[in-house]
Amino acid sequence: MLEHFTPVDKEEDDTKHRKLARAQTLEPADTEDDKDFTVEKTRNAVASMKKKKASGVDGITGKVFKSAFDILPKYISAFYNGCIRKGVFPKR
Repeated sequence: MLEHFTPVDKEEDDTKHRKLARAQTLEPADTEDDKDFTVEKTRNAVASMKKKKASGVDGITGKVFKSAFDILPKYISAFYNGCIRKGVFPKR
């Protein structure tokens, strides 16, 4: 499951937008709002998801994501922080 939702990230496959995002993540965070997501902030974002909304192309509904977050809150928060920090964003 992890391999499906987090495919290999290859710089040579980057679109123009991804190249820009990757370059920006290499710049050091130096403003007040450039802080990692805390588990609490991630929890608030997950709590705002609608349980019955149709799933996206990944097939994950809000209900499933909320259940996963209840089990792995630190991992999911770290996953999002890693994506932002490294400029790696899984393809759909």
